[in-house]
Amino acid sequence: MTYTVDKGRVERGFDFGATAEWQVVRRATNAASGTVTGVLVRPGSSVRSGDVLYRVDERPVFVASGAVPQYRDLSAGDVGQDVRQLQQLLTDRGYLSSTPSGTFGTATESAVRAWQRSSGVRETGVVPRGDLLFVDRLPSRVRLAESITVGAQVSPGTEAVHVLAASPRFTMTLSDEQLDSVPPNARVRVSTGGQTWKAQVASLQAGEPGETTLVLRGARGGEVCGARCDRYVGTDGPQRLRATVVVVPRTSGPMVPAAAIQSDVSGGLFVTDTSGEQRPVEVLAADGGQAIVDGLEIGTEILLFGQAEAQSG
Repeated sequence: MTYTVDKGRVERGFDFGATAEWQVVRRATNAASGTVTGVLVRPGSSVRSGDVLYRVDERPVFVASGAVPQYRDLSAGDVGQDVRQLQQLLTDRGYLSSTPSGTFGTATESAVRAWQRSSGVRETGVVPRGDLLFVDRLPSRVRLAESITVGAQVSPGTEAVHVLAASPRFTMTLSDEQLDSVPPNARVRVSTGGQTWKAQVASLQAGEPGETTLVLRGARGGEVCGARCDRYVGTDGPQRLRATVVVVPRTSGPMVPAAAIQSDVSGGLFVTDTSGEQRPVEVLAADGGQAIVDGLEIGTEILLFGQAEAQSG
């Protein structure tokens, strides 16, 4: 029985469930008192210094960069890190040209008045407690806390903003039996909403008894989903995805039945063509009784296993 070598492709993988979740890296608290009258950012939005997050009693709450929360009104004569953070906001928005010093002087007061005027709030030169909500890194992707909804009553200390990681964390949780089928540093394809990303297993973490969590990273060592993660992975909680662990990578080339491949006394592999000549081959990939080989041309006619012995006999 003969077989004509044709071009083919083999690949094999196991399908599992995966989870993508935007982890919260920091929580920031509100400093205003009153009723939330407006929410101005969607969950997962990227915000920068000076953006308005929400309104309390129709007064905007601005996000700014800094580690010290706004614990007081800020006005002329004040000195401190919170003043420096305010000055950085004014610099970022183009109202102040001098380097932040931490001292609230006349230049800072003039800048505050100009900022207030353009923001539509009463121009006083004083920044009341509650106008600013400081986070340690901007721009950042954020999600407002459940307590910040229109009509809710808020006070200083109310949790207001969740700062999210730069990208979601992708994981797979497998049983010990499932883990046995996953090669070390396995390649993984993660799919959702018509989008597929290439990933690989970066690390293993112990989970519940009998389970292991596999943490994924991008196939090239970066993030799994690149710069447009928010288009496909929601920021409001864990999202289930499909993950295919690639056991036999997709390989194309001359394809032959595995039954046509034999080995010689030295362990080398070969197939036999219809003239009886042994043709050395290298198996590049195999699955399901088919193998992709190197060493044969498309169109070569070969004998299946057992035919060469019958012919020579």
